[in-house]
Amino acid sequence: MTNRIGRHGVIMISTVVNCLLYYLAFVSFPFDAATTTAAVAEDNPIIPSNLYLTLAMGVLLGLGDGGFNISIIGVLSTIFEEKPAPAFAVFKFVQSMVGAGAFLYCGHLLLPFQRPRYSD
Repeated sequence: MTNRIGRHGVIMISTVVNCLLYYLAFVSFPFDAATTTAAVAEDNPIIPSNLYLTLAMGVLLGLGDGGFNISIIGVLSTIFEEKPAPAFAVFKFVQSMVGAGAFLYCGHLLLPFQRPRYSD
């Protein structure tokens, strides 16, 4: 796909897919969903969540995240042609630290205040 539409096209498609995903998550989950259990959530979502919507959001998350990861790996392999292993190691380390940080703060912030996390 990258050969036909280019790296910028993949990034744009991934951005649109992720924006759609985050909009669907914003309107289908209660604002306090990250800080409470489903039985005691006080806020109501804008649209009720169901199984098919959740599965569609999972597919969108996979497509958007895959597009970003492919683009980042392509950029890293182009910039660091001679020694790509250290570049990929640093990328994966930073990606893991961002993921760990997101897991630490996600239970304390309401859903509208959480930033989207583009990494695994």
